[in-house]
Amino acid sequence: MKSSSGQYYIGLDHLRALAVLMVFSWHFIHSHDILPLDGSAAPWFAPLSLLTQGYTGVSLFMVLSGYIFARLTDGQQLLYGRFLVNRALRLLPLLTVVMALAYVKSVVTHDGLDVPHRLLWGWLAPVLPQGGWSVTIEVHFYVMLPVILWIAAKSRAGLLTVVLAAMAFRSVVYALDGPLEYLSYYTMVGRLDQFLLGCLAYQWRHWIQGRHAWWSLAAIVFCGLMSYVDHQGSMLSNNRGMSSWWIFFSTIEGVFYGLSVAWYDTSFKHSKPGRASKMVAMVGRYSYSIYLLHAFVVFKLADIINRKLIDIENTYLALMASAVCLVLFLPVAALSYRLIEAPFLKLRVIYTKSNPAAPASPVAAPEDLQVRQAA
Repeated sequence: MKSSSGQYYIGLDHLRALAVLMVFSWHFIHSHDILPLDGSAAPWFAPLSLLTQGYTGVSLFMVLSGYIFARLTDGQQLLYGRFLVNRALRLLPLLTVVMALAYVKSVVTHDGLDVPHRLLWGWLAPVLPQGGWSVTIEVHFYVMLPVILWIAAKSRAGLLTVVLAAMAFRSVVYALDGPLEYLSYYTMVGRLDQFLLGCLAYQWRHWIQGRHAWWSLAAIVFCGLMSYVDHQGSMLSNNRGMSSWWIFFSTIEGVFYGLSVAWYDTSFKHSKPGRASKMVAMVGRYSYSIYLLHAFVVFKLADIINRKLIDIENTYLALMASAVCLVLFLPVAALSYRLIEAPFLKLRVIYTKSNPAAPASPVAAPEDLQVRQAA
């Protein structure tokens, strides 16, 4: 991940790669009900549930967004107009191409996808196709960012208060028998927790730095929780017995992924990456293209492989097949990145400036100082 200041955070690209692998695996292995969401296909090795329940990769993306913006604006004054220009340059070119392709596909296949209507409302509601619904949530974060930064500057407890308020609101929705799953997964009602916990993870990053035993314990607990969910079916399988979990589930995801991002970002030196590190980072760099484009092919690809090549109804074979297909999809993502994303990324401008009145971080890492100097 390269910021507009020129600073490159290879560790964060590693985490982007993990997030997009989760999402890709989720769509691939559950395509056409190859692996049903009834718990029968849940692996007994708990960490693999992060892939079989790969929708949680979207939560990791949301936490990463909060962490990154907190990092880039730490001790800085946000130039909001420039910030919005940068985000438009980052998101809109590829999103425009994908929406155009979705419209052409809907016309050719006669699938009745009303793309113009979705475009009209997509800035407000999560209705954009091909994964574009999550971009709508990102835009809502951008609109709220000045308020979030103001609250964070006043008190870290203020951000925690907003997180608790979001949980309380979800409790009310549940009590009123409202669409809690939809609101928690597809809107700011659930995702706000994760963005704010990403911000807090950056502010409290020194608490987890180098504490590998603490992170390992958190990982064991979270993977165990995801394995339990996996054996019940899924949070997205209309399991009425788990409907109340949506009150706190996104918050738990936000806490663990926030800890993980801060731990990985601060506990390891990525200054001299090896070949494997660079390869994983490359997947992270292309993650936006993979995320928006893979839905055009992943379902059909999984169906063809399952029917004509090998029986992938075995969970472990399905996961291996999805990983291979992701690798095979990388040239498409690379072409998309170079032809559609990269030319516009070169036009980005620095959207922060030094703010002498802002309190400095308790301990400033060298790369943080470089970002401030570049800004």
